Amino acid sequence: MRTNNKLTLADLTKFMMILGWLTLPLSHLRWLPEFGTTRPLSAILFTLAFILIFLTEVIRKGVRLSSLIGWDFINENLRRLPGWQFLRWWGVLICLGVLSAVITPFYGSTLQALNRLLGYVLIFIFICSALYSLQSYGIEAVAHWVSIGYVPVLLYAVIEAIATQNVSWAYQVILHIRDWLIVPFNWVGRTALLATEPSFVSFQILLLITIFPFLRNKFLRLTNLSLVLISVLFSKSGMVFVLLLAYLVFWALFSISSKTLLRSVAAVGAIAIVASVVIRSSLWARSMFINAIEALLSSQRMSDMLISATIRVSYIVNLIYVLVETRGLGLGIGQYGLFWKQIYLRYINYKSFDAYGEVSNALASTNYMRPYSVVFGMGSDLGIIGLILFFTFIYQVFRCCQTAHAKATLIAGFIALLGAYPIVTPHVWLALALMGGYGLQSKLKQA
Repeated sequence: MRTNNKLTLADLTKFMMILGWLTLPLSHLRWLPEFGTTRPLSAILFTLAFILIFLTEVIRKGVRLSSLIGWDFINENLRRLPGWQFLRWWGVLICLGVLSAVITPFYGSTLQALNRLLGYVLIFIFICSALYSLQSYGIEAVAHWVSIGYVPVLLYAVIEAIATQNVSWAYQVILHIRDWLIVPFNWVGRTALLATEPSFVSFQILLLITIFPFLRNKFLRLTNLSLVLISVLFSKSGMVFVLLLAYLVFWALFSISSKTLLRSVAAVGAIAIVASVVIRSSLWARSMFINAIEALLSSQRMSDMLISATIRVSYIVNLIYVLVETRGLGLGIGQYGLFWKQIYLRYINYKSFDAYGEVSNALASTNYMRPYSVVFGMGSDLGIIGLILFFTFIYQVFRCCQTAHAKATLIAGFIALLGAYPIVTPHVWLALALMGGYGLQSKLKQA
């Protein structure tokens, strides 16, 4: 009887896991409960799979205290995952978050504390899901499932790219799909895939790059490459360019030898010196250089990107001021929205760069503001101790990464988390867990 139950639960667990990987494009699904603008369907599916794994352990061990409180589950399942070395640090972060949530009713919002804590728990489940899938099914299967999920997205992306060129029928199709499927958010005439805004595309592109080397199907490889290309050309998102550039630069740095790296740096330096001399000595070259820079900076999209970047930086700087004002203790988990306006207005002159009134609207809004950086947001939530635990988690993942591809993915993912405000967008967390877990698997096989 136990064997049949176990097999049934194992099959159902696999089914939920596969659905979770297939539905990753739906990170802003309109039909889900509103815990923020980010509503990933995969979060529900991975959570159900996680619960099924727990129930499997309870049934196998029998209904006893150690099973019900999760001790058997931790020992028999989590500790054996290829990535326990870094997963446990996120567990410690959750414990610290629980302690913070217990204190917040005395001065803040308990609901927001629990909402934010839920985000930390979901990240833990994302990481566990990635590691469990690696262990049970292999990275090639995971890459295959993720890419199949993005096949229909490619058709949408092509129509969306056409819509960006002001083609009426494509524009109507995109609006209809978004009105039916996506969290209400104005489409800005740039590629956003099935997300609210173009910057979210960068997280999905990072995951597609992560799994690309493990794809064996040529059609799926072409699908991934096409989505990356369309996103780069039509999203016009600074975050997409930054993450792609970061990945390529660090992949090159980790791939080449020290001698080649020194020669490359010397060559680039020499070219820069020669170019500088030419520009300084030639009136024509100087004029061409100045005109090119002015043309670049005067373009509407570049101007908007600079304004957007400045606003994001101001929000991140505000999180640093939170640590300063609280003497490194933080505001408590989920409490940033209660105090951010007072701190922001004390330190930042936003009127000098708020050309479109974005900051003014945020300050006047009654919506609950969340930290505009996952990394420094943890400092706001849990203080310096929380930051130390998070950096320990990242360091442990980096230690597990064995290849240039994995290390470059980790650094690009960390950059994404520096400037990202939705804590439960799954793609970056899954990419980091896959690369760290796969590195450990490879290391154990070599041993």
